[in-house]
Amino acid sequence: MSFVRNRNNKRQRTGRGPRKPKSNRDKEERQLSIRNEEGYFSKATKLGSSNEFVDFETLIQPYLWTTVTPVIESATRTRASARMPTLKRLCAEQLARNVEYIRWHLIASAPWSIWKLVWTIIVKTGQDSPETYAKFAKFFHSFQDFRAHRYLLEQGIRGQAIGKYLIPGCRLHRVETVFRNIDLHDTIKFLDIWQPITILDLSLIKLSRDEYFALFNIPNLVCLSLCNHHIDDTFIASLCSTIKNGKLWKLSVLKIENTKVTKTGIMSLFALGKESCDLSCIETDIPIVDNYACSTNWLKLDNESALIYRLPLALKLNALMKKNILQTSIINDNIMDLMVVDKTWHSSNASQENINLAWEARKDATIKRYRGKTYIRKHELQKVDGPNGIDAVSSTENTLLPTEQRRKKHKNRIQLNAKNFFCI
Repeated sequence: MSFVRNRNNKRQRTGRGPRKPKSNRDKEERQLSIRNEEGYFSKATKLGSSNEFVDFETLIQPYLWTTVTPVIESATRTRASARMPTLKRLCAEQLARNVEYIRWHLIASAPWSIWKLVWTIIVKTGQDSPETYAKFAKFFHSFQDFRAHRYLLEQGIRGQAIGKYLIPGCRLHRVETVFRNIDLHDTIKFLDIWQPITILDLSLIKLSRDEYFALFNIPNLVCLSLCNHHIDDTFIASLCSTIKNGKLWKLSVLKIENTKVTKTGIMSLFALGKESCDLSCIETDIPIVDNYACSTNWLKLDNESALIYRLPLALKLNALMKKNILQTSIINDNIMDLMVVDKTWHSSNASQENINLAWEARKDATIKRYRGKTYIRKHELQKVDGPNGIDAVSSTENTLLPTEQRRKKHKNRIQLNAKNFFCI
């Protein structure tokens, strides 16, 4: 602020004068704008807000599910022994305690006879994270005494859930339950390292648009459940195009229920040739007239198909292999059975209770009632020499039907008995 002299030789202030006091109306408008701004950001940080301009999925921090162990805190020594442990035992316990620091190349450098005791301790103490299991399974899955889970599962919620999903007699079937805030792209990279047979159940969660198309890049995807998703015929068309281009050629079981997919989308799946993929079982609640199914190379199971409709994906796959509908065998391959539950995991709620809640959600998923139908691909016709030298034709239509149904079957309607088919 400066001063000058006027003609009367008096000091006069120049420059910008004092601001006029704001009215009460201006103050109220300013306070209202501050409150509105604070309200916007507070709503933007709340999960489930109705603001359509906020991507709430990005607000949930993804977690590295491959490093989470079945037991959060566990001592390496499970029980005290009266005998002094051997040096081999002490070394194995030390390796099991620090298994997360052991790299892939180090495990590959030593034989199974050395790592067997280490893996036994890891499994008993519940420190077998998916990453740890992948390290051992990649190099030692061919040994008969290597198992994905303990031979006698613990009497907990995890053991009960695994017992419902495990393929009988399959020692390499690994069952995992993960939370919904996983990074699907990191998951694809993890599965690509050791290339297991992948079974993926996404019926309890929703995905973003980019994640739906990321599913096409999962290596060795054999079973997929997209129930309760907002997919439509456009997604099915993209799926069919991906299969024709050489991806997902191992996809064998596909479950679609409570979606926006119509009969057109299902018929496009029926039109996929056997040379394109191994797709052999489609389960859907979309009503399809029998004539449409019979005009293709697919058969619909009868009303008793609800018995097998509720089976988990892995058990469906096992039934298809037993009946030679799927002419491949995965018993001796690494199998990663994943189900994503609608729960969130972060460092602040990392507890054994939350892990048990996730396994409880997976266990309860088998109780849900479904009202869909099961369609299976027919075998290609094969000529077989009869006992009198006459050529006979055998197919899925003739080999799977009971004798009475084979005699009384209709020309335009072919159904299978699920009890006899799946030996239930």
